[in-house]
Amino acid sequence: PGSIQEAMEKQMRADRDKRAAILTAEGVKASQILTAEGEKQAAVLTAEGAKQAAILRAEGDAKAIDTVFRAIHNGRPDQELLSYQYLQMLPQLAQGSANKVFVIPSEFTDAFSGIGKALGARIGDDGAREAGAEAAPEGDGGAASRGELEPAPEDGARGELGPGAAEPK
Repeated sequence: PGSIQEAMEKQMRADRDKRAAILTAEGVKASQILTAEGEKQAAVLTAEGAKQAAILRAEGDAKAIDTVFRAIHNGRPDQELLSYQYLQMLPQLAQGSANKVFVIPSEFTDAFSGIGKALGARIGDDGAREAGAEAAPEGDGGAASRGELEPAPEDGARGELGPGAAEPK
């Protein structure tokens, strides 16, 4: 009697504890599964959002490039403007933490030669005007006063007058 009742109570307590442990384990398992599925879904949505953002960013960049391309070609820039733009890009190319090696694209040599030609032509024009002003005073009717200066000979013979050049009076 008393010992049998006590044994039955212990058995019932053990069964309750066992069922409680099983239910707790199943609850933890279900919780972990739901948490993992939620994290997976969050990762998928984050990746889809990043993908969509990258697509939109690329479309925006493409549209900006197309707009700039059309503006440049509609404006018909000359070589001097393009050379100047190349020179303006030099500081931006030099910026950054990985600028130990500085690569100059081949187009930069064209840009420098274009600027050199443009400056040379302008300096040459100024120099020709000054030379013409020294050779013939204004108003004497000479070729220099009419702006009819002959270019210097290409063989390097400076100071000699070419055919059709104005003689100082």
